[in-house]
Amino acid sequence: MSSDGVTIDDIHELEDLLIGLLDVLHKLVSVFEELSDLSSKDNNNAKDKQCGKLVLLYLELHNGKRFPKVLSPEVVRSVIQGIVGITFERNSNLIIKLSLNLHDISLKLLKKESLNNDEFEIGKDISMGLTKVMVWCDQKDMRDASKRQFDILLTKFTLATRYSILKHLYDKSDHSSLRGYLIDVTNNIFKKDAEETIPKSEIKRLSIHFLSFEQGENVLQESERLNASLNFIRFWMLRDPKRVNKTGIWDNLEEITNKCKHIRNGVEVSIGEYHKFLQGGMKNGGVELELTIPGMEVLGNLQPDEKRMMVQRACLTMEMMLSVIIRILEISDT
Repeated sequence: MSSDGVTIDDIHELEDLLIGLLDVLHKLVSVFEELSDLSSKDNNNAKDKQCGKLVLLYLELHNGKRFPKVLSPEVVRSVIQGIVGITFERNSNLIIKLSLNLHDISLKLLKKESLNNDEFEIGKDISMGLTKVMVWCDQKDMRDASKRQFDILLTKFTLATRYSILKHLYDKSDHSSLRGYLIDVTNNIFKKDAEETIPKSEIKRLSIHFLSFEQGENVLQESERLNASLNFIRFWMLRDPKRVNKTGIWDNLEEITNKCKHIRNGVEVSIGEYHKFLQGGMKNGGVELELTIPGMEVLGNLQPDEKRMMVQRACLTMEMMLSVIIRILEISDT
């Protein structure tokens, strides 16, 4: 035995550990190479198979409790994130589930606000993968897991980098529900940013950016984004009154009120159509009204009671939006 307590057996155990690690790492590299050789025209099943191998090999490393003993958490994290960045792009639920398990491991290795703008690219890619699962995966448990992981992942970045990731995700998305959620998360960053890491002038820019609504767009289909953007504006008009105007949001007053009035017109027309449908359309079969209700094209496949419930929900959504618009216009007149 040596003076520091390390025995020959300890050394042999470490050698065995390293040999086993190198063997699995060699397999990992081989699978990476095979995956990179697959062109976009190759069979998706082949890609899924390679992604699956990649994830399972890594889990073999981690479950054997060998990886953390030999390599630093930073190396473990970077390998996991590299694998997850590939596998989140696959359509296989099995691959996605394994990727979520892997990502959970990497999150535990990261400290809060330990990542800065140098990690933006990997953060952006993984966030894109997680939000795709949140929106499109047909398994609720995986959608919930991806949302939880996305929320945790954001806390691992500094506020400035977190904001950059959210901006990127918002601009790349055309999904109203996801955009509405991203607006709420972005607003929470501004609320918490006491040190003003992000210029408050961004609130002025975002008040118009979030509220964009073009002629011909469907109010109901965009309702979650519009509701979130209207609440964003209402909050900051109250938090930063006209006499202070630290954010500059009041400089956009004319444009904000014009957009609110434009959206209000669409909301009021929709509410009128929904009320007609509920009061008389159902008695007459509701076929003509059903086809003219914006965003209600799916009603044709539902039973009468289900149709009524869907229209009632849509009407409630529009009425909530209208109440926020009216409140914004009231605040703007004070």
